[in-house]
Amino acid sequence: KVQQLVSYIRPDFIATSATIDNDASGFDATTLHVDNHSSHVESHGHTSAHTDSIKPISISHNGELFDLNLQQTQCLTGAVQHTRILCQGQTGTGKTLLADLIAERWSAQNQKVAIVCQSESWANYRCQQVTSHDIGFETLASLNSSIKRQDIDNYDALIIDIPTQDLTEQVFETLNNSVKNGVAKGQWCLFLNTSSTDEPLTAGAQNILNTLDSYANHNALLTTSYRTPKIREIAAFNRDLISEQIVGQI
Repeated sequence: KVQQLVSYIRPDFIATSATIDNDASGFDATTLHVDNHSSHVESHGHTSAHTDSIKPISISHNGELFDLNLQQTQCLTGAVQHTRILCQGQTGTGKTLLADLIAERWSAQNQKVAIVCQSESWANYRCQQVTSHDIGFETLASLNSSIKRQDIDNYDALIIDIPTQDLTEQVFETLNNSVKNGVAKGQWCLFLNTSSTDEPLTAGAQNILNTLDSYANHNALLTTSYRTPKIREIAAFNRDLISEQIVGQI
């Protein structure tokens, strides 16, 4: 009954296997309940919630129910508990869905959130997939102008969903200037595609990735394929987008 009530009041969030807190004021960090005393330090000093205390959950997103696997649930829970997340996974492991879910949860905490996309077409498509009007969908080129247009100093949090090969010193500075407290102490989530078909990182991109990794306080790894109809639709759109880019370069 409680779960039915939650799904009615907050259709964008259903936690079928998580602890539902007594606070009925809206989304709360405790909605996804994890024992804070059971975390441990992994390599590079990052913390990761103990897997024994987390169970897979189901999430209602844009009127569709998604059964997240354990790794995805750990990533989403990490975004509730931590402020700088580095999520790695191959194509088709659900990174785009998680980016939208994390953005919605951070936005629900009255934060000004932007999802940084690889292109304007991709940003426009992603905008249609998220119900919250408080989330900005930007490209690296539009971040600064959008901040000035909104008359704000910067965003409270960034979801960075761009090809890792695009990481340059200029991109790093743009991200650093666009998030409150900078990338060293600010709030962000970087989704890194680890597909073997991707080109090797340049030395500069690798150095920037190492820097971001040193700032991250939570690491998430996605290894399980996650191909729902919605994920397949997103993948198809992404393939078409890449094809258009290739044709445009010919």
